[in-house]
Amino acid sequence: MALFRNLFGGRDARSCFEKGSRLLTEGRYAEARGWFDDALERAGNDPALREEILSRQGEAAEGLALLNLAEAERFLAEGEVVKARDHLELARSFATAPETVSRTEQLLRRPVAAATAPAPAEQPGHGSACGSCASTSCAPAEPHPVASDGHLSPEERFELMTAALPEDLPRRYRDLGGRFAEAYLLAHDGDDTSAVAILETITDPAVADIILYERALASHRRGDHRQCEGLLRQAIRANDRNPLCFLALVDLCAGTGRTAEALDLLGAMIDRELLPEQALMMRGDLQEQLGCDEEAMASFALLLSSPHKKEAASRIIPILEKLGRGDEARQLFTRYVKGCC
Repeated sequence: MALFRNLFGGRDARSCFEKGSRLLTEGRYAEARGWFDDALERAGNDPALREEILSRQGEAAEGLALLNLAEAERFLAEGEVVKARDHLELARSFATAPETVSRTEQLLRRPVAAATAPAPAEQPGHGSACGSCASTSCAPAEPHPVASDGHLSPEERFELMTAALPEDLPRRYRDLGGRFAEAYLLAHDGDDTSAVAILETITDPAVADIILYERALASHRRGDHRQCEGLLRQAIRANDRNPLCFLALVDLCAGTGRTAEALDLLGAMIDRELLPEQALMMRGDLQEQLGCDEEAMASFALLLSSPHKKEAASRIIPILEKLGRGDEARQLFTRYVKGCC
């Protein structure tokens, strides 16, 4: 597997762009997208080059969307609904062409997908919170026999699963190297024992938050919630800018009945501007569950000027109706839901 871009820090924007373009023509979309990211960082204030990079970056994203969509359709045909939905969510995050977006949304709305999906309690590797934030990196050095999903290579699997991570995490995961990638794929395939054995050998303090987070997910899958929480808190102490550690701890606290702690953590995320829109949505949901309707509406209302305005309005409307404020609910529906794309 390739060593990714950590060996090529000296390249300029144009050479990164050309490398990405070559990979794009070879159908290596995830790698191409990474090179275009690097090119964009180095492009400075050259508007023509930036526009060219963004255009090709969109092509790479669309390629990833189509690849994930094909995998999802294959898994659906085989009855593997949970794996299919994972790929559909990735396809939705990458898709740029209207027809790809439409196909993805249609498959996500399939009733069978929700009705027949098995409980995700033991879902390995990624999903939501302590089982939800995917992790992976680079290609296996000294390959361990790792299962592969269909025709995807280990490198492609890793790239697909890390590309949708928030903020700078895709780059950090890729830069961790082959041993980490091997551990991630092992965890994803259900071999947490081997995965953790590898993770425990990675002792670089600069990546301690990622290693602790991945070990926490493994602990959660084993049902050891106490160890999971301890590792997540260590991860946050190591790096309080990693949003995945916060989200996992939020879900763990909420799932164990400690809603006040979960709300405090969400407040910390909002204050630090760590995925603030997602944190606001989650805070509003928890406040509503507690019966704090006014507080919940206040949280959702902060999102009415964001790209999530339709979803936020859809959360506020039933609360207004429950409180007997039908006129306000109708106004909100007309303004944010009815004509909102």
